[in-house]
Amino acid sequence: MARAGAAEIVVRYPPPEANSDTRNFYQVELLALALRLGAAPGDQYRMEPANLPSMQQIRVVEELKRGELVDVMWTVTSIERENDLLPIRIPLAGGTAGWRIALVRAADVDRFADIKTLRELRKVQMAQGHDWPDLKILRSNGIPVQASTQYQSLFRMLASGRFDYFPRSLDEIWGEQREHADMKLVVEPHIALHYASASYYFVNRRNTALAEAIRRGLEKTLADGSYDRLIEKYFGDMLRRARLSERTVIEMENPVLPPQTPLKRTELWYDPKRVR
Repeated sequence: MARAGAAEIVVRYPPPEANSDTRNFYQVELLALALRLGAAPGDQYRMEPANLPSMQQIRVVEELKRGELVDVMWTVTSIERENDLLPIRIPLAGGTAGWRIALVRAADVDRFADIKTLRELRKVQMAQGHDWPDLKILRSNGIPVQASTQYQSLFRMLASGRFDYFPRSLDEIWGEQREHADMKLVVEPHIALHYASASYYFVNRRNTALAEAIRRGLEKTLADGSYDRLIEKYFGDMLRRARLSERTVIEMENPVLPPQTPLKRTELWYDPKRVR
């Protein structure tokens, strides 16, 4: 984190993984709002993409641990990541990171209609990125999961039959389905996976001032309603389209969930049975 002027602090965040990747728009807008609302008197933050090539999450984590080229990132939390980095424990998008629906081949949609239990789901082959926390969660629940080092290759692997079920977050899946529609991939309509999970903003462990500014700002967005308004702006249609309350919800354990996760703050967590 660098000071561009007497009171302007530059905050660098990871660039998208691909030019067509729109997954960070919400996180960038919420972070900008939090920094504006949470800045200490006399401070002013300016955000910019880090001058880095597109890289996998684990490399961004390593860069943030060094604290030289990246100042903040957002990712699903885990015990390991909270040991390595400093989390701001207010879940992004209402904790919807713990909800997953899947991309499947269009010809296979009907095969999932009768799956009602975790035991039945274990017969389905899935895939995830090799450094995604979800990989450990799925495997710990007995799900067979392939791992890939390349995000874009996962869609080609699904289309070619290398695996059958690609669980995605609600904020990712609709854009990904549009982008890969030529591969005849569709959103599976019957099942939702759920486990307690959260995406947070993380900073370098030494950067407590930035962490506190983000935390103050996020608490203010919760108080003034702008937190919920941004969820509605970016995810309202997606949440309604997902029809989570109408799906078979398969609950899973999350062995990498840190004990400090604020699960008792129910206002932080999306519940499809409760209108926010």
